[in-house]
Amino acid sequence: MALNARDHGPFIIAGGIAAAGFFIAIALFLSRASDGPPPSPPPAVATDVAPAPPPATIAPAVDFAIANAATQANLNQVMTAALEAFAVNGSFAGETPTVLVTQVPTMTFLQAENASTMPTVISVSSQDLTFSAAAHSESGTCFWIKAASSGAEEIPVTSFGVGLPCTGRAAEASALPTWTP
Repeated sequence: MALNARDHGPFIIAGGIAAAGFFIAIALFLSRASDGPPPSPPPAVATDVAPAPPPATIAPAVDFAIANAATQANLNQVMTAALEAFAVNGSFAGETPTVLVTQVPTMTFLQAENASTMPTVISVSSQDLTFSAAAHSESGTCFWIKAASSGAEEIPVTSFGVGLPCTGRAAEASALPTWTP
């Protein structure tokens, strides 16, 4: 028996509806699948590149004016002790590193030929009528100070300087009325 077109009509409509339903079901499935949890990240991959090192620690900058003022204050403190001894003894000769450390215990004292390396390490030269000292500032400047008298009964005159080497012996060349950084 042969089928005619009228006999296929209901099957064609049913097939079309079934196909449309199938496509709608797939579309709904795909839209719901995209609403789910995000995909997990890909696994880590080893590389030959080393991790970046931590940032370098930068030393705080030295304020030269403060460092110089502190060094000069140290030298003034040492000179005050030496001038007091001169007032009592009429001489600077006894102002050796061993004696000075008892007068100014916050400082370290060196013999005249040994160089100062820091503000609290003072190189000193003491003679009968002349006392000189040198101290190295954190700024890199070496400051000198000197007191000289023309006699035991005369008031010593203080003079200043900067220069190298940073020794009590070199500080004997101090000749300025004030420090010049």
